[in-house]
Amino acid sequence: MKKYYGYCFSKDGSYNPPVTLNSPKEVYKYLSIHGHTGKFNRVIATDTEDCIIAEIIDGKFTYPPQWAERFN
Repeated sequence: MKKYYGYCFSKDGSYNPPVTLNSPKEVYKYLSIHGHTGKFNRVIATDTEDCIIAEIIDGKFTYPPQWAERFN
């Protein structure tokens, strides 16, 4: 099973330790919840090679187009 990691960044640049996510749906849920709280201005998900695969910056969600069906 592929793993992903979620990170939340505050406006001052600090961030929390990564959270392990086990599926694209978990990535979507994590980004949706934390990206719209107003507490974090950037929330990202990375793969195991530390490449960003999806993110929310100031409420704008970006992700690879092929993930759209996985998020639904």
